[in-house]
Amino acid sequence: MRKRKVYLKEEAKFSLKKTPDILKNKLDSIEDFLDYLPDDERDIADYLRELILDAIPDCREKFIGGIPVYFRHGKICYIRPAAIPRGNVPAYGVQIGFFQGYRMTNDDRYLEKGRRVRVFTKIFAECCEVDPARIRSLLFEATVFDQEETAD
Repeated sequence: MRKRKVYLKEEAKFSLKKTPDILKNKLDSIEDFLDYLPDDERDIADYLRELILDAIPDCREKFIGGIPVYFRHGKICYIRPAAIPRGNVPAYGVQIGFFQGYRMTNDDRYLEKGRRVRVFTKIFAECCEVDPARIRSLLFEATVFDQEETAD
């Protein structure tokens, strides 16, 4: 029995270390990223991306760890679809994460803290769950903190 537990534990470690194809290959464009995703995740990720680029027109988009990360002076937010696994990210939907989430207004607990200290997230299982006004508000607040970082 003990050998079986050790074997299962080792197999679980191995499966976590498997690198998705998207991380093995260098991404040339956002289109490559979106094409990799299942249809439902692609729709959500594309919609969130549009909201981010509309709300923060001077941000830069860079791929880090196979996901798009958005910068101005520092990291503002990222989009992580479930198709690109990492750590304790749930295996459904698309996550938007705010690097300064711990500083943001979150009295109603719209954003989730999880195990992270600074980064707060929200997961969307369907495109209709995305509240564009709420996301724009969060993005605006995140850019204020980003601007404050440069003033220090």
